[in-house]
Amino acid sequence: MVSCILLVFVLQVIVKNLSTGMKVVLKSFYGYEIDEVRIQGNDRYIVAHSSDTLILGDLQTTNLSEVSSSI
Repeated sequence: MVSCILLVFVLQVIVKNLSTGMKVVLKSFYGYEIDEVRIQGNDRYIVAHSSDTLILGDLQTTNLSEVSSSI
């Protein structure tokens, strides 16, 4: 699989699998700007972070989770 990362706006990133055409839109639930996005695990998993959160995703199921580091 080959993935492409498109920065639409600092608050929203589209990750597209170029083999299947499937897209996942990353957006912080807390409204933070996304600082970095990585594709890992044979182009299946998304690992992204903002200033205060970690966003994890699965490109095959399009499931996303966000964890805040704020206490």
